[in-house]
Amino acid sequence: MPQRTNEFQELVSLIQSALAPAGAKITTSAMFKIPGLDTLREVDVLIEGEFGQYKIRIAVEAKDEIRKFNIGQFDLLLGKYRGECRVQVDKFIIVSRKGFTKGVVDKAKLVDVELLTLDEAKTKDWTTLKPGRLHFQFPPHICWIKVQPEIPGIDQKRIGTSGRLVCTCCGKDHGSLKEYVSKVVFCHFLPREPKLVTKFREQVTSSPEGQACLNITWELAHHGVQIDGTVHRITHVTTAVHAVSAVGQLHCREYELKSSTGSTRLVRHMTTTVGGKQIQVVMPDGLKSQKIALRIDPAARPANGSFKSARSPQVRVGRNDPCPCGSGAKFKKCCGTISARSSVTDTSPTSRNRSTPN
Repeated sequence: MPQRTNEFQELVSLIQSALAPAGAKITTSAMFKIPGLDTLREVDVLIEGEFGQYKIRIAVEAKDEIRKFNIGQFDLLLGKYRGECRVQVDKFIIVSRKGFTKGVVDKAKLVDVELLTLDEAKTKDWTTLKPGRLHFQFPPHICWIKVQPEIPGIDQKRIGTSGRLVCTCCGKDHGSLKEYVSKVVFCHFLPREPKLVTKFREQVTSSPEGQACLNITWELAHHGVQIDGTVHRITHVTTAVHAVSAVGQLHCREYELKSSTGSTRLVRHMTTTVGGKQIQVVMPDGLKSQKIALRIDPAARPANGSFKSARSPQVRVGRNDPCPCGSGAKFKKCCGTISARSSVTDTSPTSRNRSTPN
């Protein structure tokens, strides 16, 4: 925080008087512990409040420079909030007494940073503060399951949700196909492939849509899928592990609703497209809303969407390892040799219907 001049102290008091009645907490010179580092990082003014049922944090950086805030200073501050060892906040604002250079103003628009001169900050309606971005996360999960050879007349989606894995030698029922696939992937395959998991996470975060699929195929010996009372022999199982970690720009509108008695209510409607989904949030009582309405729909996607893939090395389960199907027998005496072919791919609406990469 700059030296406590009357003007900057007046700004802090203004923020406190505006947001304290709404339940927000304002802390000057707040110290943040960064995971993996021994040092603390300071935030000039930290505003902590609630976004519906969710807590938000907004950082205000006050700069009392003798010249306009330049691009070098801006990039250094941007790294503090957007870099690898960043301070975790939902939004940050820069207040500068002398204003900003044109380069800073142009870049701030691109990276969603709000800029205010000291005079603008004094006249700003701080009660309208709301996060400008929405972070949407969906942890790794089974997206779809396919078997080979295909079972004629039965949809692959239904096989994945309703089929049961059965040993064709002894008739033992190993449970639902979905449970078996989840156990193989999350309890057996991924824990043994940390490099592949790291690559997958990097693909998720670097993808323009913030999502990706990890396709895995393995062989099955002496097993079949039981559906509608009939056991169908299969030789391979393919599944896609899907994950989302995306940030989208929030577009906000405010509506004033007037009742028959003449009373008014301010309603906020926020929309964003993130992670292949269109998300709408309605806050019936503004930022003080304890209940919010949330709607998630598939987002329209461009017809020429790209489909990228990165190969991973073959992985084999040891012959003497316990079989991942849960039978308790050694792998060589149960399901046979698992040969996993996997690829990390950007997900697209057509990717789920494409054949698995060879």
